[in-house]
Amino acid sequence: EKKVKPLLYTDEPICQENFLACGDGNCMERGFFCNGARD
Repeated sequence: EKKVKPLLYTDEPICQENFLACGDGNCMERGFFCNGARD
C-alpha cells in the first residue's frame, strides 16, 4: 500500500498557510499528514 506524501517543494505555493498540497494538487491541513488516521 502506497502512503500519500505531501508536495513539500514547489516553485510557487499551491496552498494557503498551514496546509500542504497532496500529489494530486488538493490541499489538506498540515496536521492530517502522518497522524496515523486514513483521511
